[in-house]
Amino acid sequence: MKWKSDLVIFLLVLIGSFSVRATENDQEDALVNLPNGPLRGEKTPKFFSFKGIPYAEAPIGERRFEPTELYREKWSEVRNATEFGESCMQLVHIPIDDNLRGAEDCLFLNVYTSSLDETKNLPVFFYIHGGAFMFGGSVYYNPERIFDHQELVLVTINYRVGPLGFLSTENEVVPGNMGLKDQVLALQWVKKNIHLFGGDADSVTITGLSAGGASTHLHYFSSLSSGLFHRGHSMSGCALNPWVMMENGKKKATKLATHFSCSTDDPKQMIACLKTKPAEEIVKASKLFMPWLYNPFSPFGVVVEKPGPKAFLTAHPEDLLRAGKVAQVPWIVSLTDAEGLYPVADFVHPASKLEELKNKWTELAPAVLDYAGSVSPKDQKTVAEIVRKFYMKDEEISEKNLDKLVDMFSDRLFVVGISLSARLHFEFAKAPVYLVYYTYPALEGIQHVYAPQYNFKRAGHGDENLVLFKTSLRKLPLTEKEKEMVKVYTNFLVSYATKDTPKFAGITVKPITSKHKMSFLHIKKPDSVSMSETVGFGNEEFWYSLPIAEYTKWNAPKKPQKIEL
Repeated sequence: MKWKSDLVIFLLVLIGSFSVRATENDQEDALVNLPNGPLRGEKTPKFFSFKGIPYAEAPIGERRFEPTELYREKWSEVRNATEFGESCMQLVHIPIDDNLRGAEDCLFLNVYTSSLDETKNLPVFFYIHGGAFMFGGSVYYNPERIFDHQELVLVTINYRVGPLGFLSTENEVVPGNMGLKDQVLALQWVKKNIHLFGGDADSVTITGLSAGGASTHLHYFSSLSSGLFHRGHSMSGCALNPWVMMENGKKKATKLATHFSCSTDDPKQMIACLKTKPAEEIVKASKLFMPWLYNPFSPFGVVVEKPGPKAFLTAHPEDLLRAGKVAQVPWIVSLTDAEGLYPVADFVHPASKLEELKNKWTELAPAVLDYAGSVSPKDQKTVAEIVRKFYMKDEEISEKNLDKLVDMFSDRLFVVGISLSARLHFEFAKAPVYLVYYTYPALEGIQHVYAPQYNFKRAGHGDENLVLFKTSLRKLPLTEKEKEMVKVYTNFLVSYATKDTPKFAGITVKPITSKHKMSFLHIKKPDSVSMSETVGFGNEEFWYSLPIAEYTKWNAPKKPQKIEL
């Protein structure tokens, strides 16, 4: 009957209109009015997301190699915030066909929040991505897992990396640290705007992995960051790791300019010339500073600048820390039991790489262990042999003793600096410092991206991040125990941000109270957590005995030692 068909059509139209209206309401619910203009994000069952928000003026043209400023442009129409902004131009260190990615116009951030109620005052977590100051981006970190367990606000950011973010002429022409100054601008943006997303601008926790962990720590030493954060959490990276501070910045800038046939007689003219070159070619030229594979993995990094109102860092972090010139806010620093799986996993597939490392060890060690710029040329081969003998004994480098090679890289690149940093924070800073030892291996970690055929037994560099965040680097779903780890780890971080005493799975996390027996939280499994004590992690004394510049100033043996095999 016609009236029945008409009724069906009417009902379908009605249902369709309700569906459209519901979708429109969801979009209206995800509307925020920034000082710049209205912004529309997305509402999911777990949280609101706003992606690709410009926080700073694009560092292009004359702004290349320069600090930029907060984004000024205003808009009247509703701006869409449902797509990520481009990552910063970079040479990616992951096994893909084309490892040149990103754009120069890249200073975007993303906000994920449980609520848009401005009275909520939710704790804010400001996440800085890793990538050796050379690669990475905010696009890799989907936070949907952590929003299952807590109400919070998470901000993830892009910042300039590689030569575009860390080139330095070591003078006023290009002082350096542009990527870190980008991070400061993002923190300023958060201070100004995060209440509009339900966040508490007076409860900002900086956190990050690897170079993000080092960046977190570096903000403790910068007057530019003062008052912009209230606690920090550095995962698998700190300011005293050897790859953080760049040596020979001026020489590197000159070498880069020479590569592009720019005159190097006058630094202003040299930089003016480099500003005219394609960003893609400048980033590709990073390989000039990596003599083997992607090593050293941080040829461009942090520098000490001359004092001034725009300087991010005016002295070496260890000097500042020992002088007590450090932000007096709590700090957590964490490490895993096999940090050196990055970069060692990249050396084992294909097997010819490990064979080359074995055969050319004394030649390659200064690059892969990142001491080419901090050990006298006459001592570099000797140091290589001493290190090999200490860790490998009389064995040759091979798949059979890969764990020993991992321990070597763990100690040099991560563990020794983290252990020292924790001790010095206790000695010279007033705020509490917490040490976390994470030994729960991820089912799939960064090491599996490089060497998928290996069954790694220990927790690698970044394992907790690939559990906490959903990322394209991991293909396998979480196990039930990993899901539990997400829960207890998220609760731990929120307790750190909101309580006087943080707790992990019911265990009270104690700060360090002695430099001789440092308290640490040992996370073995989500249901196996304990407090313990240590004099330190890694073979600190061995590394301090070597003539490596970043160690010898403060940690050299009282009696000079002859360097011999």
